[in-house]
Amino acid sequence: MVQAIEAPDANIYPDAVLFGSFESNTTAFLWQEKTATVGDLGVSRLVTGGETYTTPGTLQTLSAGTYSSYFLHMESDVATLGGAQGQTYTGSITFNREIVALIYNKQENCDTHSIFGADVVNYPTPPNCGPTQNFDFANASNWISIAADGKTLSFSQYTPHDMDQVRILTTAVPIPAAAWLFGSALGLVGWFRRRNAIRC
Repeated sequence: MVQAIEAPDANIYPDAVLFGSFESNTTAFLWQEKTATVGDLGVSRLVTGGETYTTPGTLQTLSAGTYSSYFLHMESDVATLGGAQGQTYTGSITFNREIVALIYNKQENCDTHSIFGADVVNYPTPPNCGPTQNFDFANASNWISIAADGKTLSFSQYTPHDMDQVRILTTAVPIPAAAWLFGSALGLVGWFRRRNAIRC
């Protein structure tokens, strides 16, 4: 069963997304971060609508401009999974603006926390941005797909004994905007947003 969640008045962020600090075996979490104007920026993948990605890709350059950021976080609590190695999270997220880039390789993700990260969230900082920040394509069931209109991201991610994180960049959002979030029974997506933390 697919369930849609919309919480435009939510005033909650996680305190931290460090290893072991924000675990859930049932929920992948997404929150709106900042809107920032940047120079040419290293990203994990420039996005084209209608494509499905099954490999990490290589460093690409996003042209200078103003972009809005959203952060997708998944971390299973393996101690409670009865000996299982992890959890699979699946879902779809539809944004009001087109997705232009994904940041999921550990170095690009780490490098952009200071640019796009929400002020109230404790993100990993160098040199502790290790492989636990990857969206790991090592498992055959792991993929990210972008709809033809460029506004819906769907994903499947098996997260074993670590965490997986993706920063999603869209064209600039002039005011905080709600997104519809869809999740499967294995990976229901939770929505976090704080209006006064968004830089427009």
